[in-house]
Amino acid sequence: VGDLITVKIREHIKAITILKIPLRRGPFCEAKECYENNINMSSNIKINNHYNSFVNRSGRPTKMDRRKIDKLMGRN
Repeated sequence: VGDLITVKIREHIKAITILKIPLRRGPFCEAKECYENNINMSSNIKINNHYNSFVNRSGRPTKMDRRKIDKLMGRN
């Protein structure tokens, strides 16, 4: 209780403070009483992440993607 937790969600950072520990796993309306959003810390802070092009795709990487991955990992 009282801890500040920061979580990276895609390009944003969300900061919450734990107010109390719930007694049971319940619905969202009960859970939201256990934490507080820190608006001043999570107000549209963007993270510049150049790895998003690899993360957003699904399936096998193309030959160009594999070359980019090799270059990123220093294997060229």
